[in-house]
Amino acid sequence: MFRRITGGALVALAALTLGGCATVPSRPLSPAESALRNQSSWFSNSNIVACLTGAALGGGICAALGGNAASCIASAVAGCGVTAGANQYMQYLRQNYATREQALGDVIGRIREDNQHAAELVATSQQVINEDLQKIAALEQAYAQRQLSMDSKQQELRSLDRHLKQLKDVSSGMDKKIAEYQKLSASGFPEVSPEIQQLIEYRNTLVESHQELLERRNVFAAG
Repeated sequence: MFRRITGGALVALAALTLGGCATVPSRPLSPAESALRNQSSWFSNSNIVACLTGAALGGGICAALGGNAASCIASAVAGCGVTAGANQYMQYLRQNYATREQALGDVIGRIREDNQHAAELVATSQQVINEDLQKIAALEQAYAQRQLSMDSKQQELRSLDRHLKQLKDVSSGMDKKIAEYQKLSASGFPEVSPEIQQLIEYRNTLVESHQELLERRNVFAAG
């Protein structure tokens, strides 16, 4: 079922698709905001879509140049893992590992890496949200005392909206990874279910944090 071969040259092509564009804020970022922007790229929905596209294009280009289609796709997936799709990742595992146990080790290693990034992301996002909540409380008081103009209030709302968009994008990217991991688990790797559940819990915490900030943002906007 699993056959060991040398790595493909298209791994770099898939990895290169992970670059994304970020909106430059109008004020300097706090340390927590800077960390959140850096950490969120791991699960960014746009980066995951880029990885899917890169894997597909990489496989297509390799096949067009005369390579074996299955090997080409597997090579292109190497840098993306399950992000390139559960079926494509399974193909990569079959091409690169002689035994199921070796393949399982690859899967578990990737999920644990995702969980490590997710844990850091959740902690950082909570720092950013705490900063935002404190800021909102101070701004509400200033606005009530007519010490904050409507223009300044709108500028602060845009800052909050950037954070909300960032958190929503990350949770959407995590949803895509979780869905593909669940397909992988159902396709012959049930041992990874506990690791997947851990990732789900991190995702749920992130969604709850997003909702908390959104509700406070809306109250501030309406005030």
